[in-house]
This record gives sequence, C-alpha cells and structure tokens, in this order.
Amino acid sequence: MTFRLTKAIFDLNVMKDKLTTQSLSAGQRAIRHYLNKEHDQFLMQAAICFELLGKARLATIHPSLIVDRDFDSFLHVCAEGKHSKRAPWNIKTINATEVLQRCIQLHPGLNDFNRRLRLLAEFRNSAIHLGEVVEEERKEIFHNFLASTSLVVDAMEIPREDFFGEFADLVAAH
Repeated sequence: MTFRLTKAIFDLNVMKDKLTTQSLSAGQRAIRHYLNKEHDQFLMQAAICFELLGKARLATIHPSLIVDRDFDSFLHVCAEGKHSKRAPWNIKTINATEVLQRCIQLHPGLNDFNRRLRLLAEFRNSAIHLGEVVEEERKEIFHNFLASTSLVVDAMEIPREDFFGEFADLVAAH
C-alpha cells in the first residue's frame, strides 16, 4: 500500500498538477494582497507562487529535478520509496534560489528578472522568519513577479486566464 501511494504521489502529471494548482492559488492571493497594500502577505504569497510554479516546470521534465541532495527523497521520486527512511510527504526539495537558477537554464529570458526574484525570496524569508517587511523595490518586485510568472506560465502552455483568474487583465496590462 505504501509503495503504491508513493508511486502515485510522484507520478509526473500528478506532481506537476498539484504544484501548478498550489502556485495558481498563491499567485492570485499575492496579487490580491498587493492591491490591498498587505505587503508582507504579498511577499510571502508571491515567493510561494514562483517557487511552486518553477518546481512544476522542473517536474514536467522529471520530479527528481526538484530534489535537493537527499537519497531518501530521490528514492521517492524514482518510484522506489519502499526503500526510503523518509515519509513521502517529507521529501527534501530545492530552495527558491535554486529553483530560479534551474528555471533560468531552461528559460534564459528569466535572467532579466533574476535580481528582483532573488530579492523576493530574501524578503519572503525576512517576513516569515523575522516578521520584518522590507518596503524597498516593492513596485518593481511586483512587476517582475508578474512578468516572470507569465513567462513560465506561457512556457508551460497554461492559459493566462486559467492561471491568473480574475487578475488576467491586470497581468496583461503590466
């Protein structure tokens, strides 16, 4: 039973779809928080959105591309979780910075947003771990978040209306 569950969790399409769905929700929350001037929540949700979307993109190639140097986690994503000492819901994945680097290699156009996406990840960490909200470059980070997310969404052939929902027109305008 555990082996089948492990295999199902790391089925290529299932993993990609779960990551994409969670990213979509976080992305829409991020935009809503930005518009409501709730900047701490914007930073957290935007960073979650981009990290999960990047992992979804990597998982379309193979789920092992989101694993961070942990043999037990590799066993799970290679459908050999029965040998793992780690629970399937507790695999070790790459951090946001590594997601960005890997996605830049797949989509060089993301390099244009590299600096501000790294700031987004750092500001998210500051908001979560220190309760500190950095106000610098807020508008630029918002615009970079929309543009970079759109680039990945387009590359994955997800209609922007599906991903951004009620905010699709706003995203197109930016």
